[in-house]
Amino acid sequence: MNSTEIIKKNIAEIFVGNTVKLHQKIGLITVIAGVFSALSFLITYSFLYGYYFGGDINHSISNFELFRRFVPFHINTFTFTYLLLSLSITLIAYTINLIKENGVLWGIGVGVVSMGVYHTIIAIFFIPNLTFHNIFYFGIIWLLPFVIGIMIMFFILIMRNLLNVISGFLYGGVLIGALLQITNVVVPESYYIFLYLLLFAVGNLFYLIPNNKMTNVFLLIPYFLLGEAILLLIVNEFHSITPNLYLTLSFFIAPIFVSIYLSYAKKEWLKEKYSSSKNDKSSKKITFLSSLSDLLMGITNSKTHKSAVLILITVTMIAYMLIPKFLISTAQLIRSYIPSDNIQYESIWIKNFSGENKKIKGMIVAEKDDVIYISNPKWELEQLKVNEYHVNKQEE
Repeated sequence: MNSTEIIKKNIAEIFVGNTVKLHQKIGLITVIAGVFSALSFLITYSFLYGYYFGGDINHSISNFELFRRFVPFHINTFTFTYLLLSLSITLIAYTINLIKENGVLWGIGVGVVSMGVYHTIIAIFFIPNLTFHNIFYFGIIWLLPFVIGIMIMFFILIMRNLLNVISGFLYGGVLIGALLQITNVVVPESYYIFLYLLLFAVGNLFYLIPNNKMTNVFLLIPYFLLGEAILLLIVNEFHSITPNLYLTLSFFIAPIFVSIYLSYAKKEWLKEKYSSSKNDKSSKKITFLSSLSDLLMGITNSKTHKSAVLILITVTMIAYMLIPKFLISTAQLIRSYIPSDNIQYESIWIKNFSGENKKIKGMIVAEKDDVIYISNPKWELEQLKVNEYHVNKQEE
């Protein structure tokens, strides 16, 4: 029995076998279905909102603003976008598996042909003026599944080893901040997406670090540095703190001593709380199924229940905080590279308060309860409540 079959057997035992009580099974199914559905909705909605209403490429939107002016995209638009994203991510995932199983040349060859055909098909579907130039620049659309793939891997690895992955994410932030400070480089906001990608990539790479007493010291330090920084910021709000040599040395030395203590005196506690066993033969392959199996086994096990739930809550919170920002930036960047002649605006005729006809240039993206949601030429949201309107092609 190979590792995949073992994983499937473990999952089946949880949901079908007698080892888990009925109310626990129902609770697990409800939580998994709820989290998966909510994240799928968040990914699709964030991309569509960022593409149509994200504004200028340097414009930022808060998570609160994203839902305060909620846009009821049509179910067909939503479903089709989600389907395209799912197929793109699946294609990339299978290409990676082909490379692993059949070698680099064969895997890359089949992957390039498959993605090339798929790219041409969606380009024909979306692009009105079909030229090689437009098809080539439409390739920026692949940034989206690539970004989502990196994020999915990040969250999968968090479920397997929270300590390493978050530590890598924090070290990545420190590294990027230090490099920008030293080089005095000002990164345009439109390219922040690549800094985010680097953070996730560093977090993913830190998963490969083996957990032992020495490495755990290194991995724990950024947690305590972050805690100290937050504490100092809070204290400084109420009482001004004057930096001095003693405070600076304490800030950097204290986390090292605390990390050494936890790494050597609380090694088993760290392993139980923040990482799944990497030595388990059934979890050598890093897949969604294997990570889900580890998490479910942890939740249903009374000894690891609390730590598994902590990991699930942490992953969900991080996802809900980062996904909107991440995908809105991605959508803005993708839109900026699509040739302007492929964007077709409409002339929308409505009656103003005086009863006169008024023309608005834009695209009607959604409509509900006599309210139309328009994406104007500045890629901003305009909402209009109208009884009737007329749309025709925008004349250049």
